[in-house]
Amino acid sequence: MLQFDGSGGSSWMRTESVETAPHAQWGVAVLVALDGVVRVEGREGTAEGPVVVVPADLEHVSSARGPVVSVLLDADLHRDAAVTVRRVKPFRVAEPSLVTAAQSTAKGSVLSLPGAASVMASRILPLGNGTTHAVRDARLAALVRAPEKAETVSLRSLASRLDLSPGHASTLFHAHVGISFRRWQLWRRLMRAIPYLRPGGLAHAAQEAGFADQAHLSRTCARLLGYTPRTLAALGSIVRAR
Repeated sequence: MLQFDGSGGSSWMRTESVETAPHAQWGVAVLVALDGVVRVEGREGTAEGPVVVVPADLEHVSSARGPVVSVLLDADLHRDAAVTVRRVKPFRVAEPSLVTAAQSTAKGSVLSLPGAASVMASRILPLGNGTTHAVRDARLAALVRAPEKAETVSLRSLASRLDLSPGHASTLFHAHVGISFRRWQLWRRLMRAIPYLRPGGLAHAAQEAGFADQAHLSRTCARLLGYTPRTLAALGSIVRAR
């Protein structure tokens, strides 16, 4: 099961087991094992437990033998969480009451309600309202607030808007947003593609999101989410808002 809320910046999916490729998502992930534990291995350390938090833009692999609900909070809409949880390694949630609450929500039907994923994560993470760590450069903030235009903006055109060289524009973007412009752009395209993922319709999803072709979508999905688009399509997607 895959549920995606584009406007709210949160999504969740349930898988009967987990075995991801190395990847680094642009957002904070909360992995909740429904039976047993989930293991997350990053370059700087490993975390294992019933609930594990993975910071944004941290390369890692995840694995679990039992069912897991994975909640993802997009860093552009949940910047407070992304910045506050900026660490070099994943970590397990140790507080028993938080673990119980997360598992209870993940197992219940309430998770299918709009905004429920964010509510569950808010019990564990400092979500805030996104303003404490907002992008301070107004020109870049406007771009981040309009992700649907991401695929039409090149680094050269961004540099022209900022009256900077492409190199300086790239440096400025990374400093203010927290990710390279190219990775951010690919992430936004991937988020745009997810609602279109259907078995047998991956080429259409790639086209709608601005990818060069289906292969480009597949590479990006594996590198940023750890799964192939075919795997996500098989879960079934429900779009709450776009």
